[in-house]
Amino acid sequence: MYFVGRYIHGVFARRNDEALSYKVLRDCLPAVGRLRYARKDKVQYTEWNRIRIARLIITVIFLLLAMKKNLYVLLIISTLVSCTKQNESDHKNILALLESQRQAWNKGDMEGYMQGYEQSDSLVFVGKGGPEYGWKTTLDNYKKAYPNKLAMGILTFDIKKVKLLSADHAFVLGAWHLKREKDEPKGYFTLLLMKIDGNWKVIADHSS
Repeated sequence: MYFVGRYIHGVFARRNDEALSYKVLRDCLPAVGRLRYARKDKVQYTEWNRIRIARLIITVIFLLLAMKKNLYVLLIISTLVSCTKQNESDHKNILALLESQRQAWNKGDMEGYMQGYEQSDSLVFVGKGGPEYGWKTTLDNYKKAYPNKLAMGILTFDIKKVKLLSADHAFVLGAWHLKREKDEPKGYFTLLLMKIDGNWKVIADHSS
């Protein structure tokens, strides 16, 4: 402001119009001062806007991080719920398979009973005589031991445990009981099942 005043005063002094010089100084300098402060206010306003924008960006970043965290949590929960539902479905399907075997047995339908086993030479059945391999061999052994419906009697299962070992393997522990006219044999069994083409099948049977 001092230098601006000196400049204006010098201009009009050279014109020998000192009175006009003071008049200009009196009228113009406040305006120059206001302009200076207006510019200062503008700078302060701009700086304030930058601070607001920075705060807004930081807030948005924190919100995005929180949303990302929540999405991970929701994804984990969704996966757990999906796995739980799948486990429940597999558990029911395994029990349904054993029940279909039981019903086929009680009808005297040995081939129907054997549908619960994998039709493969790798099927293993372990009984009193040791391990035997193959679906056809297991069927023939059953027919020898239970040649007719009277020998087959009425079969009941007492399932002790069904455990999913993986997405396509399961373990079953249970007890079996036959009710016949002259006797009621009973024992225990352990099964290893595998999901093949979406269906559970017994791939290993140990009965005693």
